[in-house]
Amino acid sequence: MEIPSGSIVNALQQARTLYDDGQYAECERLCRDILRRDSDQPEALSILGYLAQRGAAPNVAIECFQRLCDLQPDVPAHRGALASALRQAGHHQEALQAQASYVELAPDDTAALQNLALQYSEVGDFERARASYEKVLASMPSFGRAHYGLALIKKFEPGDPQISQMSAVLESGDIEPAERSRIAMSLGKAHEDLGDYDQAFAYYELGNRIKRDLISFDIDEERSKTARLIQSFSTELLDKTGYAGCQSEVPVFIVGMPRSGSTLVEQIIASHPEVHGAGELPNLFQTIERGLHGRISPDRQFPEAVKDIPRVAWSELGAAYLASIQKLAPDALRIVDKQLFNYPMLGIIHLMLPKARIIHCTRDPLDTCVSCFTQSFGAERGFTCDLSELGATYRLYQSVMAHWRKWLPDPMLEVAYEDLVADPETQARRLIRFLGLEWNDACLAFHHSDRAVVTSSLGQVREPIYSSSIGRWRRFESHLSRLQEALATDV
Repeated sequence: MEIPSGSIVNALQQARTLYDDGQYAECERLCRDILRRDSDQPEALSILGYLAQRGAAPNVAIECFQRLCDLQPDVPAHRGALASALRQAGHHQEALQAQASYVELAPDDTAALQNLALQYSEVGDFERARASYEKVLASMPSFGRAHYGLALIKKFEPGDPQISQMSAVLESGDIEPAERSRIAMSLGKAHEDLGDYDQAFAYYELGNRIKRDLISFDIDEERSKTARLIQSFSTELLDKTGYAGCQSEVPVFIVGMPRSGSTLVEQIIASHPEVHGAGELPNLFQTIERGLHGRISPDRQFPEAVKDIPRVAWSELGAAYLASIQKLAPDALRIVDKQLFNYPMLGIIHLMLPKARIIHCTRDPLDTCVSCFTQSFGAERGFTCDLSELGATYRLYQSVMAHWRKWLPDPMLEVAYEDLVADPETQARRLIRFLGLEWNDACLAFHHSDRAVVTSSLGQVREPIYSSSIGRWRRFESHLSRLQEALATDV
């Protein structure tokens, strides 16, 4: 697309309109045309940077935002954008530095300080994280996100002033529901730390009830999707497609339910010098969406449309996914994608990447579900907020995984959290052997790793393995009848 006759101002206006309308490819072409005419045009650089982030091209975004920081060093927002792009690319220490410079330029920006506290937590600097969270709360005591971030990295003691502060905010009722939910969940964590499990569960229930009203979720729709998925990935489809995909052994997928020990497994693996732990990536869905655009009739839906995909497309999709993750760690022999909700996609993963290794993390169903119910996740999927829906979703997950065990030609490695806790070295060696790598002692010293952890397990993986989370559900046993009934019901 050529720049319209007239000025760059008009072209920028058109680029903004294209961006707002979701016409991202056209918007990118126009921004690049603008930058060919004026390589230092700030707004074109900014739009291109955000487009790159949307398209999982963080290195392009970093280049754009770094250029903006050089051109306009006194604009705080550029530092924040650079920090976000660096974090997306896995450069967490550099992201932390960029975020710290943002806060220096805008010391009264509580959102910037909140993000700084979060990034300190992710790299394991809990002392600075706590100080930053407390500074946020000193100026904004009703900020539920800060209360929850602080609650995750501390153990509450009797008389902790944060408890009374949160209770006062919750009773006032003068906060938006999402923040109110986070404060209730934080109070649940506080009372659990204090051993008052009935009161803790009451707060967890309150936080989830508030959150459930904000989320669209239909368990019957999930049942229908699961049945369609299982029916679509038949043995006939496998026989027809075979090993048509990209033959790389670089990708590793960790799947399972949240709170199943997956972060611990990734931390052990990623401590190996030849492995890169990339965290929870959006790349698989983005690759499929882009790669199949125009190849499937608009009136066809997944999963049924999987049989319409031409055989040659699977190799192209696998190669495109591989290229996207190798940008994060070009020299790694294995790159780990820990997007747990890839588990319904294991059939597609095999067709794209038949030599990719799949690790399935499991844990006692009650412990898993209780841990989900007592967490306030950053990216909500809806099913964790109600005990009956949570149990039913767990049963659907079990049925999908049972199908993949029969359908996949090559076995995935299944790692039970309880086995990992009982015998860490045996399970760690089993993991590394499954990856086809030589053993490295760093895999048993995973808690000394300086890699960032961006899940709610960020505190646990900084410590040696402990067993206190096994059987945690028993603390709340008298409140779990609906969950137990759902777990015992066939889907």
